[in-house]
Amino acid sequence: MGVTTSLQSATNEPSVQNNSSYNEFHQMEDNTSMTTNSDKLFNITTIAFLSLSFILAMIVDDLGIVLAIVGATGSTLVSYILPGLIYLKLHPDSSSKGMACVQLIVRLCMIPISLYYILTRQVSH
Repeated sequence: MGVTTSLQSATNEPSVQNNSSYNEFHQMEDNTSMTTNSDKLFNITTIAFLSLSFILAMIVDDLGIVLAIVGATGSTLVSYILPGLIYLKLHPDSSSKGMACVQLIVRLCMIPISLYYILTRQVSH
C-alpha cells in the first residue's frame, strides 16, 4: 500500500506532469485507441477477402478448379511477369530491354491461354 501511494503521489507531482517525455507517452497512449484510414482499409479488405472466400467455398464443389485458376494467374504473374517488370524498372537503359519486353509479352499471353484451357477442360468434363 505504501508503494502504490508513493507512485500515485509521484505521478501527481507537478515536476512529473510537466516532463515532456511523460506527456508524449500519454499522448501516444491516447492515439493508439484511434484507428487510421489505412487501418480501416485493411479491415475492410480483410473482411471482403474472408467473405468472398467463404462464399466461394460454399458454392464450389471441387476446389481443383479454383487452385488451377490461382496457379494460372497468380503463379504466372509472380514467376514470369513481375521479374521482367522489375528488371525493366531497375535497368531502363540496358541493351537487353527488347528481350525483357518480348518476355513480358509472351508471358502475358500465357495467362489467358492457361485460363482458356482450364475452363474449357472443366466444361467438357
